[in-house]
Amino acid sequence: DLYLLQKANDKDLILSSDDGSGGHTPYITLDGSAGYTTVQKNIRFEDSVQLQIGTGSDAGFLHDGTISVLFNSTGDFYIRNDADNKDIILQSDDGSGGRTAYLTLDGSQGFTTAQKAIRFDDNIPLQLGSGADLRIYHNGTTSNNNIENHTGDLYVTQYVDDGDIIFRSD
Repeated sequence: DLYLLQKANDKDLILSSDDGSGGHTPYITLDGSAGYTTVQKNIRFEDSVQLQIGTGSDAGFLHDGTISVLFNSTGDFYIRNDADNKDIILQSDDGSGGRTAYLTLDGSQGFTTAQKAIRFDDNIPLQLGSGADLRIYHNGTTSNNNIENHTGDLYVTQYVDDGDIIFRSD
């Protein structure tokens, strides 16, 4: 075993190296006064090397050169933003080489918004209510579209003054 030991109270152990331009700079500091490790330079994991978190390595991140995976193999998985009145925004390619938001959990407004269409595959219902009491779906086999009410009455209400409810067919 090789031990690097700093015995002075409230002092640090600093790993330094060349900074790429003839000088030197700290890369990793074991901060004795703060009680944690700080990293001053990027850390690069080679392809297929996992960042493993937890005693049982049950959470982490992996990039294999083709795909990237954030994983959890125990308990629930939370994505959380603790900043007041801020959002969680899921972005991806916009189909033209740019990037755009697809789904936003809006922390300041208190609801979720979709910035792009949400498509449900055939026979996958949009379910509303805690018991999935109202379902809307497309049956791909018979090409039928369905609105199903599974409890209570089904109301269709028009609240606009002088507005109509119009049913159309060919």
